[in-house]
Amino acid sequence: MNKLHVTIVHNLPVPAKKYGGTERVIWWLTQALTELGHRVSLVVPHGSFCPFAQVITFDRFRRRISDLIPQDADVVHGTDSFREKIDKPLIITHNGNGYPGDKFHPNTVFVSRDHARRHKSEMFVYNGINPAEYPAIQEEAKSPFCYFLAKARWKVKNVSGAIDVARAAGMPIQIIGGWRPSFRHDVRWRGMLGGEKKNEILRTGSALLFPVRWHEPFGIAVIEAMLTGSPVFGTPYGALPELITEETGFISNRKNDLANALKKYAEYDRKTLRKRVLDHFTHLHMAEKYLEYYHHVISGKTLNPHEPETLTRVSAQLLLEWQ
Repeated sequence: MNKLHVTIVHNLPVPAKKYGGTERVIWWLTQALTELGHRVSLVVPHGSFCPFAQVITFDRFRRRISDLIPQDADVVHGTDSFREKIDKPLIITHNGNGYPGDKFHPNTVFVSRDHARRHKSEMFVYNGINPAEYPAIQEEAKSPFCYFLAKARWKVKNVSGAIDVARAAGMPIQIIGGWRPSFRHDVRWRGMLGGEKKNEILRTGSALLFPVRWHEPFGIAVIEAMLTGSPVFGTPYGALPELITEETGFISNRKNDLANALKKYAEYDRKTLRKRVLDHFTHLHMAEKYLEYYHHVISGKTLNPHEPETLTRVSAQLLLEWQ
């Protein structure tokens, strides 16, 4: 297969310092493409850097980012915010949830099977992480605490539900992704953590609570937890049933069911959890699938036979099954 020059366009700087799911995915995709022998240019805002790709920076208020795309680019890969018309083969990755009736470029790709289905499409690529950036599984037992990993201020992420489940299971919880005063010894707010500080919690924590109240497009925290040997206890919304199996966690929209399952966290095999990610959700898996789509559009074909369209509402207010 011919080596490609892939140009990735995004409206926020890379790499992400702490949070920034899309920025982290772009970083991992760029790593994987270069590892596979392809050339990558990143068209990203000032403040970005990348030692393994050409970085072309722009002012975030610049109107025509398309003027910065290299002439020899074989394919352009944009994210949600890239709306400009260009005279190059193009794909767009949609990472979020639209509103009913929203329509997207015919070459739009989604990040899970459910995410694609809810936008009237069959085109998706699972996000993948670079295992080298995470701690290996240790021989010693993990510490008896669970953790929550998401932007806590987003109500759809349901941090209050995670705290309720942990309390019902009699297990302390650490919150990664926000901070607020807490007067309970069993709830510890850690703020917005990244890098080694976050990895230390992933390495030592015993389980991830992920009781989202919306249709999660993917859920990077889920595969981060599994890779580091933690089972995941979440709700049956969005992509989570595609990621979490009986061997890697438990799914329910009932607090008591999740709490009872959480009590059995030590029964999950950490090597099986890690293998699930290594077999399906690495940055190389992601890159290989995107390469299929790149070659598809380079050949002049369209990914979707029609414009993808948002079909379902995803507001937490509509998911009232949480009990």
